[in-house]
Amino acid sequence: MSAPGDRNELGTDDRPASTTLAEFRSRLQRLKREGCNLLVSGTPPREVFTRASATMLGDPDARRWRVFALTDADPESVYDRLPAASAAPRPPAETTRIVNHAVPPRPVTDDAELPTASLAEVTVSDANLAGLRSELGDAIADFGARSRQPGEVRIAVDSLAPLLDHYEFDVVRRFLRTVGGRVRDNDAMAHYVLPEPYDGDRCRRLADEFDAVVELRTVPESHDAEERWHFPESDLTTPWVPL
Repeated sequence: MSAPGDRNELGTDDRPASTTLAEFRSRLQRLKREGCNLLVSGTPPREVFTRASATMLGDPDARRWRVFALTDADPESVYDRLPAASAAPRPPAETTRIVNHAVPPRPVTDDAELPTASLAEVTVSDANLAGLRSELGDAIADFGARSRQPGEVRIAVDSLAPLLDHYEFDVVRRFLRTVGGRVRDNDAMAHYVLPEPYDGDRCRRLADEFDAVVELRTVPESHDAEERWHFPESDLTTPWVPL
């Protein structure tokens, strides 16, 4: 999980930097310890979401169990988020699963030239998200049984936009609550990509389902990527910091 560092700009208009940073760090530690669900929003290019997702999936040289639930992410973006085989403690083929819900179906592991070809993949097509919910929950529970420490199981759902386009809003909300509960039951850490404005209607309606919303943007002058964190249950929002 990415986090702002020790920067003076972490202060706000009404709270000093030291108070904001201490509160932010405390919340991050609790999320890692108890499991969490994060919504990743904004309107930068999709490669910025891939960078943020790779960070949230954990350090490449630490043992992590990674689950991808994919609707519109391409195979290259999955590969970009995986640790190099030389850095990973165990081969990604042993520690990574893909649950594919793309419409029309687009298998991620079809390209034999990409390292993703060795990954376990299951394709799900159903009318009410029951199949996706079941497969994703089973993968989280299986890896959760193998993990030794909180935060070792990491989940990326990329993205929610097709689900919101094709299913009723309450169906997607129930899906998030069920999967989110399984994430917390296994002390896992999940993030869900929604490439839409943070203050947009769908993001605002979903924000309360998550422990935090991570907003992404690019800076026009430099094209650098930045992030800031919002915690729906409080008024804590970090300033923009480099991704």
